[in-house]
Amino acid sequence: MKRELIVTTNAISVAAVLVCAISACSSDGSSAGGGESSSVVATTASVAPSTAPVSASTTPTIAATSPQTSSESPSGGVASARITVDGKDVAINGPVACGQEYTGFVIKAGHDLGSAYLELETETPPEASKVRITDAGGADYYWVAHETGLDNGEVKVTKSGATYTITGEIPFNGSGPSAPSQAPNVPRGTLTPFEIDATCP
Repeated sequence: MKRELIVTTNAISVAAVLVCAISACSSDGSSAGGGESSSVVATTASVAPSTAPVSASTTPTIAATSPQTSSESPSGGVASARITVDGKDVAINGPVACGQEYTGFVIKAGHDLGSAYLELETETPPEASKVRITDAGGADYYWVAHETGLDNGEVKVTKSGATYTITGEIPFNGSGPSAPSQAPNVPRGTLTPFEIDATCP
């Protein structure tokens, strides 16, 4: 009987020890598990705003330039001319202009009644290719170089500095209706001496 009690007591002790061990292991496991589980701390990286100035894209402004259209020459001079037909001065009705055009170097003195138009070839020496003069009375004179079948007269051109001198004989081309009584009483085609002095600075 006493032996049975001792065995029973020992069994109870062993059981208690086992329970305690299991409880401790469970407690340690829980604690260990809690130790192993790392605490994740969420951190937000603080990104400082850029303080560098932002260059705005700009389009460069281009000043519009337009070509020079002044009728004055680079030296500031003004073109001028003097016209005579058969020894008489022709009153020039308007300004004088000189310039290079597709037909050649052109001199224009006045317009309509009291005008002259010349086309020159600016070679050395210069030559005339066309001359037309209309005086204040409406008489018209017209000359074209190398006109075949006509006695067109001879025209010479000389140049000294900026001044052109055109001389020769020019055919009478008729008269306009403005003042026919003032036209020369000569047949059409009659050669008439003339001179034009034009300065083109």
